[in-house]
Amino acid sequence: MKTPHLIAAALVALALVAAVFDRAPNVEQTVRAGYQFHPASAEDLRDADAVHLTYWEKWNNFEGEAMQACVDGFNAHSQKALKSSDTEERRRFLSPGGRRIFVHLLSTTQVNQKAKMAVSGGVPPDIAGLWSRDVPVFANFNAATPLDEWIKRDGPSPDEYQKCYWDMCVYEGRVWALPTTPSTIAMYWNKDLFKNAGLDPERPPKTLAELDAYNEKLTQRDANGRIAQMGFHPAEMRTFKGGLGTFDSPQNAFIAGKVGMVLQGVWMANYIRMHNPSMRWGVAPFPGPGGDEANPVTLAQADVLLIPRGCPHPEEAWRFVRYVNSRGDPKDPNAPLDGMEILCLKQGKHTPFKTTTKTFLDQHSHEALKVFIDLGNTKNVYIEPMMPMWEEIRAAIPASFEELMSQGDQPGHSPGDILKRLQNRLQPKLDAEWVRIDRAKSAEGLKP
Repeated sequence: MKTPHLIAAALVALALVAAVFDRAPNVEQTVRAGYQFHPASAEDLRDADAVHLTYWEKWNNFEGEAMQACVDGFNAHSQKALKSSDTEERRRFLSPGGRRIFVHLLSTTQVNQKAKMAVSGGVPPDIAGLWSRDVPVFANFNAATPLDEWIKRDGPSPDEYQKCYWDMCVYEGRVWALPTTPSTIAMYWNKDLFKNAGLDPERPPKTLAELDAYNEKLTQRDANGRIAQMGFHPAEMRTFKGGLGTFDSPQNAFIAGKVGMVLQGVWMANYIRMHNPSMRWGVAPFPGPGGDEANPVTLAQADVLLIPRGCPHPEEAWRFVRYVNSRGDPKDPNAPLDGMEILCLKQGKHTPFKTTTKTFLDQHSHEALKVFIDLGNTKNVYIEPMMPMWEEIRAAIPASFEELMSQGDQPGHSPGDILKRLQNRLQPKLDAEWVRIDRAKSAEGLKP
């Protein structure tokens, strides 16, 4: 078993390398392509006076239901705005012509690939819910609508967000998306396993040296020398793979009590509650480099909303995206939940904003939410590289990580050696990708 010093260095290094018309039949045919959480009523679909937006999203189950609640909130605002004399309310929730806007949420698999194909075919949805790593891909392929002019007119300001989440939406100086649910990575630990190993169940490791020592005390082997219980589980190991189960199940290694410590996001608490509600667990930042307890290390990601190029209703789509990136007044102790806070509360996550309402914090179920919020401000917060070929690089990382885990103590298999081979294999592809992108931009009359 390699020491966590080696594991931690590799974790950070590898992760960083690594219907054009407003007609109901068109909308109805589009949304039938996937799963709808709350299908629109026949009356809503026949509403010829409404602007119907199609919104493709990757979420399902409770995460999809959370976004549906946010969609329902927007649709309710738009319906109310029809009868309102408030000029600002009508501007935010009605079309420029004063028509109601109705958003249809569609949950679908491979949403990024389908959205790109839809743009190429000239039939994109109005809104696409993607991952932050998709932003440079859609921007480079001219498959997204830049948001800068809308943001200049309506907000939001970059200053409202934790910087790491805003940066995920910017590529080559332009804003191509806005965030939805964010995430940072922290260490979950099993308090009962700590107690059984003679460790203080209320005190996680604070340094990499302590992580190494805790790992040794928590790891147990059977009579044949195979790992029966693992102390720290940074990634799935082949020798332990058979007993790990799937992530969203009671057989998840951490949830089942086979692993003492794991790196996971804020969402992990949802699965613990579902599959092992009696489990006693805690969350703390992963130890920082050099034993710097004040500056832990983390990886940050976010889901994003993007308006595909050539969509039927870009202005109306923007009004929905802007609504999702809003919330009640944080200075009002009685502010109701709205926009982003509806979504993030129901998904059990924090928001990408610097401030939130008291209502959101009071109602949130995560016992250690502040840990994940604060990690977004650490100086050692890293985001995925904003580059169009990152998905291929990301897919190549697991094999390199497994090589490190199985052979990292042998000559020629240090983190540096492994990363060098990874770079030598992928650099020619990356160079060719940049050439192809520059040619495509030139063909479109854009500046390479």
